[in-house]
Amino acid sequence: MKYQTITYQRVVNLGSYESKRLEMTMELNEQDDVAQCCRELINQVESTLGIETKTPKPTNYDDKPY
Repeated sequence: MKYQTITYQRVVNLGSYESKRLEMTMELNEQDDVAQCCRELINQVESTLGIETKTPKPTNYDDKPY
């Protein structure tokens, strides 16, 4: 699948029924690494909003008992 653009939106609750929302879109070239571009876009949005980016821990589903 060929990706042309990616978009990330973040809503921050400010309290008292107020929120702040920021959405950014990035255009991709054929040689771009989609996963890397997603990380960069997320980092840019959260940095602009003053949010610390949390990196999810990798999950190994083979270690989970069923």
